[in-house]
Amino acid sequence: ENMRLHAAENVRPFFQDGTLTWRHRPEYFDRVLLDAPCSSEGRFRADNPETTRYWSLKKIRDASRKQRRLLYSGIQCLKPGGRLVYSTCSFAPEENEVVVNKLMKKFPQALRIVPITMDIAALRAGLTEWEGRVFSDDLSLAGRIVPDDLMDGFFVCCIEKTESTVTP
Repeated sequence: ENMRLHAAENVRPFFQDGTLTWRHRPEYFDRVLLDAPCSSEGRFRADNPETTRYWSLKKIRDASRKQRRLLYSGIQCLKPGGRLVYSTCSFAPEENEVVVNKLMKKFPQALRIVPITMDIAALRAGLTEWEGRVFSDDLSLAGRIVPDDLMDGFFVCCIEKTESTVTP
């Protein structure tokens, strides 16, 4: 229904465990959209304590593990020259920059971060360091959207695959 609503054409959704898709479709897709399950910190509201009711550090740790597997699978499914957009509605660096940075370190020659350019006043640069951990400077090209009256908090990163990551 959402694809029809937004007039999305040439879209082929796959309904399976996303962490395993790469085994069935290596370097198959031109584009991958990965809106990863997350802790939903970007949806917290100061005026509504209910929004934090189910949050926990464990939820961040669990989400981060799944996100790493999903992002790895998404990149392995992507054709060289293709782009993957990774997003969460979380502020936790463990779910965002840490996840992307690990992947960039695994495939340093095969991936590059594409700048996020949106005309949104609440858009901020991605983090390049956090709690003593230093990330790739290229992570500043990712986007963090600070929540306001119009939008929830959000993280988005576009990754281009410049060469194959699949080993024979």
